[in-house]
Amino acid sequence: MIDVANLPGGGSLLLSVVAYAGLSYLGGQEMAERQIDKSGWYEACEHSILDDIDSRRKPVEILPEMRCDDTLGWLGRDVLALCHQFNNPDFNAPARRQEEAFNRRRQELEDRRLGRLASKAGTQCSCAANVFKAENALSLSVYAGTARLITPPEVESLQQSLNVSLGTPQCQAIAEGAK
Repeated sequence: MIDVANLPGGGSLLLSVVAYAGLSYLGGQEMAERQIDKSGWYEACEHSILDDIDSRRKPVEILPEMRCDDTLGWLGRDVLALCHQFNNPDFNAPARRQEEAFNRRRQELEDRRLGRLASKAGTQCSCAANVFKAENALSLSVYAGTARLITPPEVESLQQSLNVSLGTPQCQAIAEGAK
């Protein structure tokens, strides 16, 4: 056991150092949260995630029409007259109706899945901020404890550090859980 009485400066110096370190830690966490808010990270992060989700939407492909006169019109006027007698039917209509029903159902499912992903965007961004604060607690403590005289690289490149934190397994698991 350490005898506090024999330390240079006594126990009060040790207590002061511990209190200063604790306040620096708490101050660093608070300063990080304020800087993240001030930088507009949460809004930019959510917009980025939502834009990424929108870019994943696939266009719906539909079978083209195959009208009687387009398909058989090259055979002559008699065939054209026959086509028009039957109101120029579309030979692809039954298949197109099936494909449209299939595509509608697939689009509904995809919209629900992407909607779940979009609903988790805010949670993912908050996760990235929390991961950043946890992984850089010492740097943030130094930053706050020196009254911003020493700015560690992680704090100086805040946006980049937050983007790296967004890619961590903890934050990606939130998106994976929404699928």
